[in-house]
Amino acid sequence: MLPGLGVTIVFKTSADITSRQVLWEQGGGNNGLNLYIDAGKIYINAFTSDWGPTGLNAQSLENYLMSKYAIGS
Repeated sequence: MLPGLGVTIVFKTSADITSRQVLWEQGGGNNGLNLYIDAGKIYINAFTSDWGPTGLNAQSLENYLMSKYAIGS
């Protein structure tokens, strides 16, 4: 991501929140970020060639509308 660049993700889940669904990813084999739903939770992960992966997760809801999920500055 470029300095000062932000990303806003708007999504609506279906009844299937158990299958892995990648909402956003950026980077490659050495550095990256991703946001996905899996097993009823939403995850955000980051990694570099020096550390990681590290991340956070929270409950995701069936048929849930999520908006203004900002990543970056």
